[in-house]
Amino acid sequence: MLVYFINPHQNGTLGRTFSNIVTFRHTASKMNFIFKVVMDSGRMGVLQTNCRFPEMSRFFPKAEIINKIDLRLWSINKVIKKTIDKKSVKTSSQEDYLFLTTKDTKYPDLFSIIGGFNGKIVLLLDDHLFSTYKLVNKIVEYFGVSRVKTFSIAPIKENPYFQKMPLSKVEEMVIGWPVSQRFLSVNKYKDRDNKVLALGALTYRIFDNDLMNTLISKRFNCVHPDREYLHHNSYNSLHIDSKIPVRDYRFDGEGIIVKLLRRALNKYVTLQYYKIDMPKLMNKYRFIIYPPLFNHLPCLGMLEAMASGAILIGTNSYAYKSLGLIDGYNYISVGDSMDLNKINSIVESELYNRGKYIDIQKNSLKFAEKYKDAESIKNTIMNGLSLL
Repeated sequence: MLVYFINPHQNGTLGRTFSNIVTFRHTASKMNFIFKVVMDSGRMGVLQTNCRFPEMSRFFPKAEIINKIDLRLWSINKVIKKTIDKKSVKTSSQEDYLFLTTKDTKYPDLFSIIGGFNGKIVLLLDDHLFSTYKLVNKIVEYFGVSRVKTFSIAPIKENPYFQKMPLSKVEEMVIGWPVSQRFLSVNKYKDRDNKVLALGALTYRIFDNDLMNTLISKRFNCVHPDREYLHHNSYNSLHIDSKIPVRDYRFDGEGIIVKLLRRALNKYVTLQYYKIDMPKLMNKYRFIIYPPLFNHLPCLGMLEAMASGAILIGTNSYAYKSLGLIDGYNYISVGDSMDLNKINSIVESELYNRGKYIDIQKNSLKFAEKYKDAESIKNTIMNGLSLL
């Protein structure tokens, strides 16, 4: 039995590649731990295909050849049992697994690549699911519920946004996300600023009609409405320090030069945000707000904030409940939506609630510890893939 990944080197896994550097692409690496678990088991397979990134096809006419070279360089000193492509995908067995991240669904010819796979499909659901859920549902319908399972940070079946979708009917395994050991509580509660730090990238983008209609029906301008609220209103509070970066990709109708300049600005804003020493910054504050997405999907930053010893301030969104958070016990809710007055009240009443807040901080740290148990998460993944 083997566990296959589509072009794993393109997911920022276990190191950057030549094409990443040439096209200035910084891919997310939060899922590296899954690749490492499978690779360490000695059962890793690769489904090789053309590069999914439009930059590669634009700059290199022979993108497929470049991708093969890129993969070959990346795989040096890595144990890969078998490499297949869409022509030989039918040589896979019924016991094999094919991992698909939500980013993998961006391949324009995905079904021609994976359609002949004989094993089971594992959907790795992260916070990108808000923009890829339609294709994810099509994958479930194409292969059938019995041949698909999901790995996720939090339960999807009970999420109100996804409950009526095919995605909610498949076997689900909640594996969590491992929080890096860098996120430690260094500063004591009394040594932190009695202020709120607001984090999380705010992105404006034009999506397909269904998603845009959903956002419009909820009167949202983006998929991060709470981050948008904090970005625009934090200036009206003496208690909130906002580090929320804004990236705007709504420039389809503009000229080439303007597009290039705005893309460069978005890239610069993103890189500046990623350069921040987050553990050090988080340790300066008693409170942190790291809002989830509009569809109740939690994000890793929420757990990192708690692991750094800050008290997480949030809402009644299912994103918090799905992680197992309890208002007044290991985080503080301000209600159904972000409210500047309630946030200010939490800070201003700190002197009278210090004992309560210190207890919440202790419970929060204890809660975050289970996401630092890499061995436990590893065993959960291996059990889910029948690798134990």
